[in-house]
Amino acid sequence: MSPGLRVKLMAGGGGLLLLILIVWAVQAWVMTPQHALAVRIESARKTVERRRADLLDQDLLRERLAVYVDRTLGGSQEEVDHALRAALSTLGEAAGLSEVAVDTSAVKEIASPGRRDFKGAAGKPLRDEVDFIEAPATLRAMDPPGGGAASCRQG
Repeated sequence: MSPGLRVKLMAGGGGLLLLILIVWAVQAWVMTPQHALAVRIESARKTVERRRADLLDQDLLRERLAVYVDRTLGGSQEEVDHALRAALSTLGEAAGLSEVAVDTSAVKEIASPGRRDFKGAAGKPLRDEVDFIEAPATLRAMDPPGGGAASCRQG
């Protein structure tokens, strides 16, 4: 083998080895971390999209809850007390009663009848949730023609 061919083969082998080393370094230090970051970014993007959908669902739930609260006497104890007093006073006056007086009592929280079905730690929020609130009220009035007293207890 001639010395010129030997030098060319060694240069070619060294170049091939250098090319393999460069490809390996780019793969290990650039391509693999870039792929891992792309996977993490896509995972974060999916998480953000799920959260965005959850927030939209939460907004829809709040709207539905607001519609439900609008069908009840009110959203707070004061609103319920006022609405109940106003409704019973209106009923008494519409019935032709005089000296209409409405008294309300302390509200009573009624637990869910199915609370024993909510077992474990996951069911605790449902188990402890109040199903509805009872607002007792008493309507007292005078019957104008006969002057007798009338009383009605509304629960």
